[in-house]
Amino acid sequence: MLLLATHHMFYFLIPIVFGALILVLYNKFKISTHPLFSKINITGIIKERLHYILPIAGFVIMFSIPFFTRRFLEVSRFAPIHISYIRYIGILIIPALGGLFYLIFRSKRSLGEQLLLLSTILLTALIYQVTYMKFFIPILAMGFAGIGLVNVIMLSKKYKYALFSTIILLVLAIIFSGYYQFFKYDSEEGSLYNERHIEESSFIAGKWIKNNLKNSAISHDNLFGTRILAISDTTHFLDTSSNIDQIYGFIEPNLTEFKKIPLTNERAWFARGFEGPDPGEALWYKVNLLDKKPMELNITYVVENTRANGNIIWRHGVKPSNLLQLAYNEKDNIYHGGNVRVWKLD
Repeated sequence: MLLLATHHMFYFLIPIVFGALILVLYNKFKISTHPLFSKINITGIIKERLHYILPIAGFVIMFSIPFFTRRFLEVSRFAPIHISYIRYIGILIIPALGGLFYLIFRSKRSLGEQLLLLSTILLTALIYQVTYMKFFIPILAMGFAGIGLVNVIMLSKKYKYALFSTIILLVLAIIFSGYYQFFKYDSEEGSLYNERHIEESSFIAGKWIKNNLKNSAISHDNLFGTRILAISDTTHFLDTSSNIDQIYGFIEPNLTEFKKIPLTNERAWFARGFEGPDPGEALWYKVNLLDKKPMELNITYVVENTRANGNIIWRHGVKPSNLLQLAYNEKDNIYHGGNVRVWKLD
């Protein structure tokens, strides 16, 4: 239920559920010992190695689906996907690979080990959907890493030293992930206006806006503006979200411009079943570029993230905000706290 409510994450749970169903049927009907299965003509050498031939074949087939069919791709079949996954898994990818190969070549697997391996095989078809898979891969990788680390500990002649080394490795893994996910990110230029949390100055500014502004507003930095919007709930913000803009009365979408996508088309996964223009985002840009006058929408304030240096900040790149230039040259600054400034446009 949580994944259903979290963007498109639920779709990536389907292969795992499907894998569990396969295993339940496989074990219930005892397919491996079924008379029909025993009649299949397989040479002795292949039959002895079937326990690892099938998983390897499964990985190759699932990995090949997006590569040859051009389906389930986020950017390209040739994108360096390994970089993102290594970053999110961290140095535990080393014992994780050990655990993965251990399960592949192990002849007898528990039900949990079968589910872990089969789920990974089925999810391999979605390997190029990095935006979402980077949250699923670490979950499975930790299972493999656990198997790999336990094997090292149990096979070591000096158990105590192996256990101590494993603890050190886990601490280093936490430090690695913490550095690349937080400290290094915060030191990069992009984090100056795209942080993943609401800062105290933004929170205070949102409270001030809630108590002092009653008309509509806009920000040149979309994610920053969304954080302010979450706090200043009495002030209507023009946002890139068409849903929010429709609720606040900034736009009236023309439903005839939208086309229903069949469920058999993979675009239906990521377009909520329909495709068409994004009127909210288009209007947000027009106001920031002054192609649309803010007063026509009763927008009388612009909330600035001073670290963005007067630029429009959103996913289509950085460009100067004509609206902010107008505010700098002709309008009054009515609030300045931390990295937040509020300009009165009328």
